[in-house]
Amino acid sequence: MKIIRFLKTDVKIINSYFLIAVILIILISVGYFSYALFSFTKTSNNVIEGTVGEEQLEN
Repeated sequence: MKIIRFLKTDVKIINSYFLIAVILIILISVGYFSYALFSFTKTSNNVIEGTVGEEQLEN
């Protein structure tokens, strides 16, 4: 009976810590993906600017 009570009381604490850990993981992954996409768009913007500049020079 003591083990069951211990589990019932600890499940709430474990769930709260688990939720905090999941939220932190989601925030870190979103930040990493946004940083990767931002750096990728930076490089792709440079490529697009280069092609547009070449087309303007040809015209």
